[in-house]
Amino acid sequence: MPKMIYIAGPIFSSYELKFLKELTVDLSRGLKLDVEQDFFLPHRDVGDVGTGGMGRDKAFFDDLKALDESNALWGNIGNGSDESYTLEPGEAHH
Repeated sequence: MPKMIYIAGPIFSSYELKFLKELTVDLSRGLKLDVEQDFFLPHRDVGDVGTGGMGRDKAFFDDLKALDESNALWGNIGNGSDESYTLEPGEAHH
């Protein structure tokens, strides 16, 4: 079943990972949604290419599929955008 909200943001440090997790928990409480079922976090739901052994192409297309199936995109720019985050809003808009 597709997730309702795709959470986008940098995931290069433990702080950024923790921030996105806490953001998702806070949003789920405020919106009365399930943190696991209603939110898509790329690093949680597809996996980290750097540690999970998944090929970049598979991770990229799995992320795009989830983005296309989501009802909303929540983007956290953090300290600046990266290539992935730059793509996500454009893909969600199309």
